[in-house]
Amino acid sequence: MLPFAPRFTITNTITADLTTIERARGFLDAATLSQQWIERMSQRALLLEAHHTTHIEGTELTLDQAEQLWAGETVAGARRDDVRERVEWLRAETGIHPALVAGIAQFQLVHIHPFVDGNGRTSRLLSTLCLCRAGYDFKRLFTLSEYYDRDRSQFYTALQGVREQDMDMTGWLEYLVDALAGQLEEVKQRGTAVIRAEVMANTLHLNTRQKLAMERLLETGMVRVEDMETICPGVHLRTLQRDLQELVAKGLATKDGSARATRYLLAEAPDGRLAASIVAASRQVL
Repeated sequence: MLPFAPRFTITNTITADLTTIERARGFLDAATLSQQWIERMSQRALLLEAHHTTHIEGTELTLDQAEQLWAGETVAGARRDDVRERVEWLRAETGIHPALVAGIAQFQLVHIHPFVDGNGRTSRLLSTLCLCRAGYDFKRLFTLSEYYDRDRSQFYTALQGVREQDMDMTGWLEYLVDALAGQLEEVKQRGTAVIRAEVMANTLHLNTRQKLAMERLLETGMVRVEDMETICPGVHLRTLQRDLQELVAKGLATKDGSARATRYLLAEAPDGRLAASIVAASRQVL
């Protein structure tokens, strides 16, 4: 029997997305992000992974109800030769980019289907493990299962397409690296927002609540008092309203609407000198 040799082609799409992945990796390696923020986002990514990876396969748990369940069970005998051969391939030095290795490993476990249940979840965990072992853990701030769960039909179509293309994994790998690149671009944008909010807080002497409000504004362009009540639980409503009004007074936000419908938008053109100071300081951190 011939040794396992994955079939795929490095297309322009894959090359472009691998470049995006490497840039995001470089950003996260170099960026000065607080350990508290990293832990918070890492825990959220873990929660989202647990929820969405099971939701893909039909669980009806809500995100609030989601939790990781561990239980031992007897599984059907796998095709040991196939599994052993894939493990040996993973342990060998192939020269293939880790993101592609992760995608190949994920598909192969789904294809072999060694367990009675949980093959999809295990394959997604294996894919993440392959990335982490190769130094592509990205501070554990991403979750591919969230991306898959946004359009499950596209996810399954990409997997099934390998079999329809005589086991050529190119289409599946294009889908996977595009998913990873998109997830990491979102993480990079959130990280950039956090760093710039930190710079603004130091420059303008913002309090902790106002800095968190600026993180939301820089990430999404909008924040409401209701959002701040979630972000800062236990803080009095009037205090939160005053915090946001001070951001308006400092030229960082604009107020839109009234009463409970009020929302605060990121100011499009803050004071020129202030903007220059923030940009310069942000570049030093980034």
